[in-house]
Amino acid sequence: MDKYANFSEEYKKDDELKREDVENLRNWVDKQPHLPKISELQGVLFLQSCYYSVEQAKRAIEIFFTMRTMFKELFKNGDVNDPAIQTALSVAIIYILPRCDPNGHKIVFMRLLDTNIEKYTFVDHLRMFDMMMTLHMHLEGTNQGVNLVFDLQGVSFSHLLRLSPVFAHKYVYYLQEALPIRLKRIYLTNSPSWIDKGLAFFKPFLKKELYDSVTR
Repeated sequence: MDKYANFSEEYKKDDELKREDVENLRNWVDKQPHLPKISELQGVLFLQSCYYSVEQAKRAIEIFFTMRTMFKELFKNGDVNDPAIQTALSVAIIYILPRCDPNGHKIVFMRLLDTNIEKYTFVDHLRMFDMMMTLHMHLEGTNQGVNLVFDLQGVSFSHLLRLSPVFAHKYVYYLQEALPIRLKRIYLTNSPSWIDKGLAFFKPFLKKELYDSVTR
């Protein structure tokens, strides 16, 4: 636990975050027989990401644990030594920049390292992203928001065809409604000519405000 963020520091850096609200949230979770107990740090992460609304945090926790229980394909085996994850790490990079943007938002940068279509497995890259974001939250604590930056150099239309609409829908819903982060903007760089088709694929899954935030 020493490696995890110090939840006591979270209260010092954020006047709107109240310990009593976190305790109320954790007490509510304890009374739900279908939910596991959550740590104080997890309570902080959910409450802060929901802009301090206890009711919204309850909803996020319900969705978070329900989806992680139901959809094992996306959330199975969080071991970085899993061969499938090791392959995903060799195919693409996901890097959380050490500095925030001027608005205090974390920047998560992603791009392909190997463009061989046969090595690309959509579900394993979703798993890799989820593992890295979860680890970062527990190590670094809260932040004001997260921007996703996708460098699309080397991404072909064949990569798009390997995306699973079912898994994309499930994970994008989880990302927007359950993962305890404030997702702010999406940036696309080196966009290919077919990018409009790619955006059309994701449009039904994205909230309007997030879709409208996409910059390319």
